[in-house]
Amino acid sequence: MFGKIRSMFWKEQGSKPSEPAGSVSSIVVSAEALKNVASEPGALVYSVVDFVNAMLQQGRYRVDELPAEAMQAYQCDYYLAQILNGGHSQYIHNSRQYQGNYELTSAGLAAMGAAEYAGIFQEMQEWMLENPVEAKSQTGFTGGRAEALDSLDRRFYALNTTTPMLEVSGSWIASLKHLRAVSEADLPRVYAEMAALNPHLNARQMAARVGQIRHFLSDTMLLGFGYAANVGETARPVVAIGNGAYYDVQGQQKMAFVVNAVSRTNYFGVLDDEGAALYERIEHENPKAPAMDDSEGWKKANADGFFSKFKPPEVGAKVAHVTNAQIEAAAELCASFDAAAAVDLLLRSLNPDPGLTYASFDTSVEHDAQTVVILTVLTDREVLNAYIRSDGAMLFRGREVLAKVGRAQIREHAAFVNS
Repeated sequence: MFGKIRSMFWKEQGSKPSEPAGSVSSIVVSAEALKNVASEPGALVYSVVDFVNAMLQQGRYRVDELPAEAMQAYQCDYYLAQILNGGHSQYIHNSRQYQGNYELTSAGLAAMGAAEYAGIFQEMQEWMLENPVEAKSQTGFTGGRAEALDSLDRRFYALNTTTPMLEVSGSWIASLKHLRAVSEADLPRVYAEMAALNPHLNARQMAARVGQIRHFLSDTMLLGFGYAANVGETARPVVAIGNGAYYDVQGQQKMAFVVNAVSRTNYFGVLDDEGAALYERIEHENPKAPAMDDSEGWKKANADGFFSKFKPPEVGAKVAHVTNAQIEAAAELCASFDAAAAVDLLLRSLNPDPGLTYASFDTSVEHDAQTVVILTVLTDREVLNAYIRSDGAMLFRGREVLAKVGRAQIREHAAFVNS
């Protein structure tokens, strides 16, 4: 069924994803932001954030390969943004899987001389150690907030009013010795040049995309919503999953997430004890909001009662549902067939590689005494289908076969990206 097709990239793999890439010695920042740090300290902080994001995502460098100060500033800004948005409760919830970053935050606050902020952050960590069960239940929303954390929020907000963290952080960054100031217009070029210096860039890009696909096909929420969106005659594959908030869902307050699908269709996605469900997202006609930077427009909108007139979206009828048993079975099938490696390999077999937006489980069928796993693969420009079975995988556009790979290739690719 499957030919022995080998993509060109097999000749170019070279290094393994796990091999160290050396270290980045300088922190690239906007020359304009550095010059104006006294009047706009936040611009310099955000420039460091942009640099770190570019090195992690575009260059595929690892945290320990970047300047420690850059990562400290990055994590301190993340802490600030989370507290201003939803308090320490939200910060704990959103950083639960990345508690190793707490050390970077603590070190950054200490390095920039933000002793009072560091004290609040330390108290948060102590509270988490003393209240592990309650810490796990934090959501940042009403019903999932601890009063002790709200108290830390109030102290943080008061401190940020008198001694803004952005000013402290911006001043500290400006004092660092290994800054490399580059004009705003030249930053994209410099980022690209630094990314290309990573000797393991290609290998890590492969590993990153396989990891992304594996996450789509194993995480309960991502797999559940993606699976549900493929159910029924009016199926519209998922494009992305957005933020969640509490809404009235058929008479009960539940966390509902924005689920964006193709054809500009938006749903609400809800996880419950039974599984994953999609609901209609009912939008209301609202006054048009001014541009984010239009201060005069916002003044007029507020005077006209913009917020009092605004009607938030509502949760409508349930349109699709998959059970926990279905989600678990789909995840097991995808794992046993190395589906993530298969999809990545199929996409890399095309010229050019069409990119990946989302991968979701569709169904499984029996054919020729074999189980066939069918996935919906959303590339940067179209919807494709991957058929995966024990002896290989095929990629389809409708009924047209775009690519084939054998089981040995899939196993080799899976082993490589995990090496």
